[in-house]
Amino acid sequence: MVPEYAAMSGFCAAVAAAAAKLATGDGHQMVQLSPEAAHSETLTVWVRGAFFALHLAANIAMWLLFTRALAAAPSSLEPTAINTAVNIGSSGVLGKVLFGELLGLGWWVGAALIAAGIVLVNHDAARNAAAKDVQHVKTE
Repeated sequence: MVPEYAAMSGFCAAVAAAAAKLATGDGHQMVQLSPEAAHSETLTVWVRGAFFALHLAANIAMWLLFTRALAAAPSSLEPTAINTAVNIGSSGVLGKVLFGELLGLGWWVGAALIAAGIVLVNHDAARNAAAKDVQHVKTE
């Protein structure tokens, strides 16, 4: 269950970031999502409040899922790596879908470098764990 909880927490973090941007943005994104809000101050306040509530709820869900993943994992490395990877990917998709953001070459290179770093860290951690197991067996 560690990968599932960690992945869900990463997605919740991306949703929280998008909701915060919608709650506090300049209004351009809100007009795209709700054209009626552009003509009503009261509706704008309610829509912003709803996105702020979504931001809080997504952050709470993210932390609950992430702590559950950490508690179930033998090390904090796996849930942290999965959370980070899913958060980056989900943030890119949500940015493109909700805000029309461009995922240019710099974004893809950065995401690839982060993914490569996550793989290297996990590979090194697995190798170290295997070496400790071998060493432990030899001492017994």
